Amino acid sequence: MGWLYYDAWPTRKHLIDYLVADSDYSKTIKHCCVGNNLWMVREHTVCSDVSERFVVLCMMQRRASDVYDIQWGYKDIDEAAGPNAVNCPLSYIEMCTEPHNDYSREWRERVRQYHGLRNRKLDIGDIFTYGGWQ
Repeated sequence: MGWLYYDAWPTRKHLIDYLVADSDYSKTIKHCCVGNNLWMVREHTVCSDVSERFVVLCMMQRRASDVYDIQWGYKDIDEAAGPNAVNCPLSYIEMCTEPHNDYSREWRERVRQYHGLRNRKLDIGDIFTYGGWQ
């Protein structure tokens, strides 16, 4: 789907406040921003005694048609629909219920791999390749 912009979101904070607000059937358990990626753990109530938790990514961006007309917008993607970003906090995945589809499982594994590579320690003498260069 596309991006959604609205005059009521002239600042990033206005947009974030809107996105993390609870609804009748869903609430935000935890959220944080990594750059302009807003990561949320949402809890959806299926029935009175059953709920499920999942990760939602809201990619945010600023649009300005002129200096006086500034809007923030977003595109939301839940983990079952295919986010490509993997900078979601690991703790968010641990807070969620078991996913219902293979894409969610694969995405969660890519997030774990990303953090494993990001947090590894390099020793003197280690050789790594970046952009075809060693």
